[in-house]
Order: sequence, then C-alpha cells, then structure tokens
Amino acid sequence: MNFKIRRGSHTDAAGIIDAHRCSIRKVCSDDYTEEQINVWSGRDFKEEVWREIMDKDTVEVIVDASEAIFGFCHHGYTSK
Repeated sequence: MNFKIRRGSHTDAAGIIDAHRCSIRKVCSDDYTEEQINVWSGRDFKEEVWREIMDKDTVEVIVDASEAIFGFCHHGYTSK
C-alpha cells in the first residue's frame, strides 16, 4: 500500500479524530489500563477545535490513495 504525507485541511478534521482514537485504543493499550483508554478515547474531540489548530499550527496527515487518513502529526508553535 502506498501512502503520502500532505498538509492537513479543514475537511480532514473528522479523519484526524478517528486516527487519534484508533491510536489511543491500539498503540497505547499496552501502557494504560482499559479504564484509562476508555476515558481518554471517549473524550468529545471536536472537529472545530482541529480546524482552529490547523489555522495556527502545521498539521500533516498520512493518507492512502483513497485519501483515507492513517495518521497525523501536529507541529505546534509557541510565541514568546
């Protein structure tokens, strides 16, 4: 399967949330209790929050040929 990395857009918000939940449930499950995973992944992640993040920071997504999101990266910046 071929993947590519591209800059995230507002239309990717739902896919980013899905990828984040999947990461919490699968990748983190060896390091946290089931209760912790359920609370963490059950949070009310909001698409509008991700859109705001994309407006101020760099968000990249990993997609396949159908543009399904398999992962993401968030480069946050802080001003001093």
